[in-house]
Amino acid sequence: MIRQLRGLRRDFDFHVLTGGHGRIAATCAELDIPCTRLAIDRKGKLPLGIFQLTAALRRIRPDLLITNGQWAGLIGPPVARLLRIPVRVYVARWPAFYTDWDAWRRFRNHSVERTACRHSTHVVSLTESVRRRYIERGLAATDRLQVLPNAIDPAEVPSSEDLRRLREEHGFTANQAHVVCVGRLSSQKRVDWLLRAWPNVRAAVPDARLWIVGDGELRSELERLSRELRIDDTCRFLGRVPRGIRFLAIADVAVVTTAYEAMGNAALEAMVCARPLVISAADGVADFVRHEDNALVVPQDDSSALAAAIIRLLRDRRLGERLGESARHMAQRYAPEPVMQAWREALLGMLASREI
Repeated sequence: MIRQLRGLRRDFDFHVLTGGHGRIAATCAELDIPCTRLAIDRKGKLPLGIFQLTAALRRIRPDLLITNGQWAGLIGPPVARLLRIPVRVYVARWPAFYTDWDAWRRFRNHSVERTACRHSTHVVSLTESVRRRYIERGLAATDRLQVLPNAIDPAEVPSSEDLRRLREEHGFTANQAHVVCVGRLSSQKRVDWLLRAWPNVRAAVPDARLWIVGDGELRSELERLSRELRIDDTCRFLGRVPRGIRFLAIADVAVVTTAYEAMGNAALEAMVCARPLVISAADGVADFVRHEDNALVVPQDDSSALAAAIIRLLRDRRLGERLGESARHMAQRYAPEPVMQAWREALLGMLASREI
């Protein structure tokens, strides 16, 4: 969303409604974009948030409302439809149906996605693989569904001097092989698959070091698992750090373990840095990773296959260089200019065909 604000602010008058004081609010302040905070950051606050949202939309009277993610999609489009806002766009950044782990979740997730899609005039997925899931589940008509990806800017790749300082600061020594995983420590990202693979990697490549970059509700559990597996001497948790792409850029191998993705930004960041990538097969990344072409793709929840792929890249640097260069070339498809042009044309087309 931040890249959309930066890339489209000259074409549209934005007013952002957000539930927090994070990066989105900071970007709005930087770009002088009006920003209103709503009580929508916790489930218990939603009744108040709906009241505040209704008041804000009555005041702003937008021609087009974009809702990002399932909770915004649950309340935004129905309220906007009642207020007769003509264009209501639901961007499926975190499709709820990927967490259909029990009967209650299936009912809840289907209800949330059905509500968001039903009351929106347009539904946007970030990748074709996710778009197909909406069609398979009958959540939205095909003529209301389209794919508009996120952008990844090659200018974000750190400079050689930045990377030198980062290596010195964190002890990325030249005589060791460094494997990096960047992402939230949540059930979605399945970092436990990587930890369980690590004993095999360490046995085959004794000088290998594993760096887990990110934070989340599972951090304590994952740190405990690393101790149980007796890998904590070669596995380090760095927590939340600014610009995780910097750590991907100094990786000998980047690893993305995931149960599902809307698009997979960490994978694209590794690719734009031309790093060798090992990634688990999942929706949202299947659109741009190709096994043996620009990454090594392994089955989900297969720690043996994951370990074998990491070991292979650590031992075969030429393969890593080939995959990394192919990945960098693929990532150019998601450069800001063509992606923002696609978003610009799509939004203008939605406004031109507005309905109530």
